[in-house]
Amino acid sequence: MKKAMIIQVMILLSLMLMGGTGLQAANINITIPDTVFDSSSTNSWWNKAGEDQEVEPGMTTGQKWDLEAFLKNGANLAMVGGFNFKTGQSGDGHTWYSGDLFIDVNGDALFGVTAPAGPSGGDWFKSVQNAFGYEYAVKMNFDNNTYAIYKLTADSWLKSAYYRSNDQSNPYEYSPACGDPSATGTLVVSDPIYGDYEGLIGDKHYQVTFNDLFEKIASSEYYFHFTMGCGNDNLMGHVNTPIPGSVLLLGSGLLGLGMLGWRKRKDSSPSS
Repeated sequence: MKKAMIIQVMILLSLMLMGGTGLQAANINITIPDTVFDSSSTNSWWNKAGEDQEVEPGMTTGQKWDLEAFLKNGANLAMVGGFNFKTGQSGDGHTWYSGDLFIDVNGDALFGVTAPAGPSGGDWFKSVQNAFGYEYAVKMNFDNNTYAIYKLTADSWLKSAYYRSNDQSNPYEYSPACGDPSATGTLVVSDPIYGDYEGLIGDKHYQVTFNDLFEKIASSEYYFHFTMGCGNDNLMGHVNTPIPGSVLLLGSGLLGLGMLGWRKRKDSSPSS
């Protein structure tokens, strides 16, 4: 009987070590406002504090430019938007491609209205010159659907969004010439999802998923940032990942039931 109780305790400990990921079967929206909007504007795409159907003030509007959400599902992170992450989007005589995913694990990310002023539009600069607070950059390779994680240092080179008016969307890109990746993983690029999706409004949604990203970078807190080459929209996300209280409660219940069952079986067993 003790063996059964030990197995239950082992299952509980496994769930706790996984941060409860084994219980998460649905997407969790971890998007936060980028803090940049124009409350005086009559254009609804510019005056929303949220991210769905919102782009930066003065920028091109429409679903195809909208970066809408970061979703967490267990150890996976997904980005959703009307913007086509894989092929980019044409506009103003250019094709604007996806930038890199930036990650802060120290809780000191500066974004939106607090973001430092960037260099002239589309220029490279050393990260020490503009301390945005990110510790990692994740580059996507859509040719083989993989991603690579790079650690940022004071000598890392970053690139700003093309339009100087979009400083609040920086940084845009990381130069991999600064070092080798610390980890790699696989991407899942979904086919277009038509109609509303995960509570997000719009006629067409694209999604790219970073498989096992939360296992590649261990932390109790994450801030995420992403933009496209023009900086038309700025997507931010935030999540804390301690052991969920629900998992602790469930585990305590399982352990209690196991102990109670073992105690009853012990009390009812014949004396030796």
